Amino acid sequence: MLPTLQENEKYEIDKAKMDTLKVGDIIVFKDNNKIICHRIYKVFRMKSGNIFFQTKGDNCIEPDTIVVTKDMIIGKLRIN
Repeated sequence: MLPTLQENEKYEIDKAKMDTLKVGDIIVFKDNNKIICHRIYKVFRMKSGNIFFQTKGDNCIEPDTIVVTKDMIIGKLRIN
Protein backbone atom coordinates (compact mmCIF):
# COMPACT_ATOMS: atom_id res chain seq x y z
CA MET A 1 0.00 0.00 0.00
CA LEU A 2 2.93 2.30 -0.54
CA PRO A 3 2.95 5.29 -0.76
CA THR A 4 -0.18 5.65 1.42
CA LEU A 5 1.06 3.39 4.21
CA GLN A 6 4.66 3.55 5.32
CA GLU A 7 6.78 0.98 7.13
CA ASN A 8 7.13 1.39 10.89
CA GLU A 9 4.01 3.58 11.16
CA LYS A 10 1.22 2.45 13.43
CA TYR A 11 -2.37 2.07 12.27
CA GLU A 12 -5.56 0.91 13.91
CA ILE A 13 -8.09 -1.53 12.58
CA ASP A 14 -11.73 -0.78 13.36
CA LYS A 15 -14.51 -3.30 13.19
CA ALA A 16 -16.06 -3.00 9.73
CA LYS A 17 -19.78 -2.51 9.18
CA MET A 18 -20.41 -4.07 5.78
CA ASP A 19 -23.15 -1.64 4.76
CA THR A 20 -20.95 1.40 5.41
CA LEU A 21 -17.83 0.27 3.53
CA LYS A 22 -17.33 2.20 0.30
CA VAL A 23 -14.95 2.68 -2.62
CA GLY A 24 -11.72 4.22 -1.33
CA ASP A 25 -11.84 2.66 2.15
CA ILE A 26 -8.80 0.60 3.12
CA ILE A 27 -9.73 -2.82 4.47
CA VAL A 28 -7.73 -5.61 6.05
CA PHE A 29 -8.78 -9.09 5.04
CA LYS A 30 -7.57 -12.65 5.11
CA ASP A 31 -7.13 -14.68 1.94
CA ASN A 32 -6.21 -18.23 2.89
CA ASN A 33 -3.38 -17.70 5.41
CA LYS A 34 -2.33 -14.30 4.09
CA ILE A 35 -3.33 -10.96 5.64
CA ILE A 36 -3.89 -8.29 2.98
CA CYS A 37 -4.42 -4.55 3.35
CA HIS A 38 -5.89 -3.03 0.16
CA ARG A 39 -8.25 -0.27 -0.88
CA ILE A 40 -11.83 -1.01 -1.97
CA TYR A 41 -11.95 -0.58 -5.74
CA LYS A 42 -15.54 -1.71 -6.45
CA VAL A 43 -18.55 -2.66 -4.34
CA PHE A 44 -21.02 -5.26 -5.55
CA ARG A 45 -24.43 -5.12 -3.84
CA MET A 46 -26.58 -8.10 -4.74
CA LYS A 47 -30.38 -8.12 -4.72
CA SER A 48 -30.11 -10.82 -2.06
CA GLY A 49 -28.47 -8.26 0.25
CA ASN A 50 -25.00 -9.81 0.03
CA ILE A 51 -22.11 -7.41 -0.47
CA PHE A 52 -18.80 -8.24 -2.14
CA PHE A 53 -15.71 -6.14 -2.73
CA GLN A 54 -13.00 -5.93 -5.36
CA THR A 55 -9.80 -4.45 -3.97
CA LYS A 56 -6.59 -2.98 -5.30
CA GLY A 57 -3.28 -2.05 -3.73
CA ASP A 58 -2.34 1.61 -4.20
CA ASN A 59 0.91 0.62 -5.86
CA CYS A 60 -0.68 -2.03 -8.11
CA ILE A 61 -1.66 -1.43 -11.73
CA GLU A 62 -4.54 -3.94 -11.82
CA PRO A 63 -7.21 -4.70 -9.21
CA ASP A 64 -7.02 -7.97 -7.29
CA THR A 65 -8.49 -11.04 -8.98
CA ILE A 66 -10.16 -12.30 -5.81
CA VAL A 67 -13.55 -11.14 -4.55
CA VAL A 68 -13.59 -10.21 -0.86
CA THR A 69 -16.55 -11.53 1.13
CA LYS A 70 -17.85 -10.60 4.58
CA ASP A 71 -16.22 -13.59 6.26
CA MET A 72 -12.78 -12.58 4.92
CA ILE A 73 -12.81 -9.06 6.35
CA ILE A 74 -10.88 -8.38 9.55
CA GLY A 75 -11.63 -4.66 9.66
CA LYS A 76 -11.27 -1.18 8.22
CA LEU A 77 -7.91 0.55 8.54
CA ARG A 78 -7.86 3.87 10.33
CA ILE A 79 -4.91 6.13 9.62
CA ASN A 80 -4.14 8.30 12.64
